[in-house]
Amino acid sequence: MKFNKLSFSNPWLNYLLIGLLCLPLFLINIKDSHTWGGDFAQYIHQAKNIVEGIPQSQTGYIFNKNHPVQAPSAYPIGFPLLLSPVYYFFGNNIQAFSILISFFLFILALALLKYYRMYFPPLISTILVLTIVYNPWTLDFKSNILSDIPFTFFLLLALCIFLRSDQNKLLNIFILGILIGALISIRTIGIVFIFAMLCTFVKDLIKIKKTNKSKNDLKRLIKNITLTLVITFGFYILLNLLFPLPTEGTYFDQIILKDIFNRFFLNLSHYSVLLQNFFHPTGTYNRYNFLGIILSSLAISCMVVGVIHKFSKNICFIDFLVIGYIGILLLWPITQMFRFLLPIFPFLFQYMVIGLTRIKINNKLNKKVITLMLTGIILALYYHRVLNIIKTQDRIVEGPQEIKSIEAFEYIKDNTTKKSVIAFIKPRVLALYTDRKSIVNYHNGIENLEKEFSYYNVSYLLVHNEIPNSALTSYIDKNKVHLLWDNEVFYLYKRIF
Repeated sequence: MKFNKLSFSNPWLNYLLIGLLCLPLFLINIKDSHTWGGDFAQYIHQAKNIVEGIPQSQTGYIFNKNHPVQAPSAYPIGFPLLLSPVYYFFGNNIQAFSILISFFLFILALALLKYYRMYFPPLISTILVLTIVYNPWTLDFKSNILSDIPFTFFLLLALCIFLRSDQNKLLNIFILGILIGALISIRTIGIVFIFAMLCTFVKDLIKIKKTNKSKNDLKRLIKNITLTLVITFGFYILLNLLFPLPTEGTYFDQIILKDIFNRFFLNLSHYSVLLQNFFHPTGTYNRYNFLGIILSSLAISCMVVGVIHKFSKNICFIDFLVIGYIGILLLWPITQMFRFLLPIFPFLFQYMVIGLTRIKINNKLNKKVITLMLTGIILALYYHRVLNIIKTQDRIVEGPQEIKSIEAFEYIKDNTTKKSVIAFIKPRVLALYTDRKSIVNYHNGIENLEKEFSYYNVSYLLVHNEIPNSALTSYIDKNKVHLLWDNEVFYLYKRIF
């Protein structure tokens, strides 16, 4: 099933059109407040340390060996580096960071268009780009100060360089190496790009031997991948030498080998539901649920057909990349929401279109009608959720910018010393906004909490009555503590030794 080219098939006109259509991204869901999260605070704190020349290990967040899945001691340096210019000029300004994330989503739209035009006509490419960036899940997620959107942009940019026909040129190899190094420096899972390169290298190697191509082809292949890897790891090592990360509390501490089999299927179920929800973003607007059911069923069915067709015909770099990424996702001990799937959505959509093209339709008019009909369903599904996001974007979300939170942070800064260690369920947020050391307690049981608090010299316990921490509240009920202050939401206790 081939689609006729539109009048804007000129690439520059197509980029201009996407640029104009994506300008509203700078107006939709730009927040000046943030959810409690935790990752955002650690990223901002690391950016703050870059600007102030402080080591990355000094964020105030204490890595708890008994609860390693909370977060590593420090995240890879790439995203904090991207945030650091904003912090330098605007300080800890959530709105400024929110605009930066919107900018990355904007340029991601252009990178998506570049990538899709390699495989599909302008109409399909344009619809795919707009479907991804204006999906309510994407618009809602972009208010978070997280690394996933920038990571996806660098992934698509590196991919476009890798797929260029003139990739043998030294300049392209150098740029590719820098981009892959930056990709891994933003999120460690970027290593799947190298995994896909090596798989593709082995495949090309077998092909060269089977077709009896010249030794020059083999030498060129080995030279290109070796040079790319040298530049990649050279750039990555340079960044980590300039901004060294703590050796304790890394991602490796979060790797749990037990229950891998159960974890695989639990993660598979979890991310399958998230994938369905992306195509079914109606929220509470039940009258549109039937459209969401139709669209999600059609999309996932076409996706499966596309994967089977693509893998059976010619497995390539993209397929190896998706396999590696999903493999890590399904074995990782911490499940996440939409953010973890975002980097592979462009490829899942690609499979979906491939699957759709397997539908045999002889009448060309029907092809256009089907395309427009599906686009109409997508717009109908998006409309209310997007409208609701726009209406509520000025509200202060539940998090550190709420009045009660500000009161608690101010009291802690005024009434505790900088050497104080405070146990709180959101330790990285507390460390950023109070300049105090903070740790999260082990959640399963209270038997060892006294030993844990003594080991880490915990002096204070902070409770938020709307963020459950049953182990900490049980400890408070059964041990000697003194209530210092509260504002009916936060309760600050001092341990009595």
